[in-house]
Amino acid sequence: MRLVAEADYGCADWFQEENQGLFSLDAHRIRVNFADGSVMVDDAALEGVTATVTDGVTFLPVSVIAGLSGYTVALNDTEGGEEIFITTPNGTPLVKLAREIIEATEMASSQKNTDAELKDFLGIDPARYTELVCFSSMMVRADSVVIGKLAEGADKAAAKAELEAHRAAIQQSFEQYLPDPLAMAKAGRVVESGDYLMLIISPDVDKAVELFEAAVSQAQ
Repeated sequence: MRLVAEADYGCADWFQEENQGLFSLDAHRIRVNFADGSVMVDDAALEGVTATVTDGVTFLPVSVIAGLSGYTVALNDTEGGEEIFITTPNGTPLVKLAREIIEATEMASSQKNTDAELKDFLGIDPARYTELVCFSSMMVRADSVVIGKLAEGADKAAAKAELEAHRAAIQQSFEQYLPDPLAMAKAGRVVESGDYLMLIISPDVDKAVELFEAAVSQAQ
């Protein structure tokens, strides 16, 4: 499970006192109780499902992953045996582009925001887009990337205003606080290319814009 979680940009944690493992995949949380092998997904106990631990490695039935919203699992027979193919919400072109930008511009570790977080906490309306992805940092970092493809008929000016308002809010949060994140937020930009918009707050904004424009030119 650690391999699956980390390959999907998630994480795996072990809580020694509780003797439990926590595996984060996108918006889902899988908790394993190592005392009895019981499994919970998003705070709901799974009946008839037991985890197996071999040499410190946690294994779960493929049905657990297949039951997650946005995930599919396919079992294919090959000459070398049976292979498992997992499709996840993090395999989309926009997520891959955001991850490429995060790595290439050496942004701080970021978390993927849900649609609810985008609307309720960041002031960005997902309904304006057919595709939208956002990664933002926590607490003392300003790093953030938002990339979206506008829906047909969407108000581009309003969408850009939302992104700029989010950049300004990040800037304001560091006023009289931390100079380096403040400077990064001030240098952040909202850029557009065709039907695509991006807000980028990064150590290398120019590189991020270059990667964004190159990817969009191939997509259109």
